[in-house]
Amino acid sequence: MEAEKLYLDPGISLSNLADKLQICTHKLSLSINAKSGKNFFNYINGFRLEEAKRLLAESDRSLYNVEDIAFMSGFNSRAAFYNAFRKHLNQTPKEYITHLNKD
Repeated sequence: MEAEKLYLDPGISLSNLADKLQICTHKLSLSINAKSGKNFFNYINGFRLEEAKRLLAESDRSLYNVEDIAFMSGFNSRAAFYNAFRKHLNQTPKEYITHLNKD
C-alpha cells in the first residue's frame, strides 16, 4: 500500500485491491481488520489523511488550495475529505493549516 501508493487512486476498492493481490475479498478484508483494527474504508482513508497532512505541511499554499490537496490525496470529493479529516483528526483542514502556521 505504501510503496505503490494505491490509496491515491480515488476508485480503489476492496474488490480491485483483492484482484491486484490475487486473493479473495473476504480474506483481504479479514487481514486488514486483523492487522490494522480498521475496516477497508478507514484503512485507506488513514493513508490518504497522512498524505494530505504531508502535502498541507510541505506544499506552497499559493499553488494548491485545500480541495486540490483532497484530490491529490486520493479523496474523490471535498466533502469526503472534510468528513474524514474531522472524524480522524478532530479538526478541519483549515484548522490544521492554522496550527501549522503557528509552529
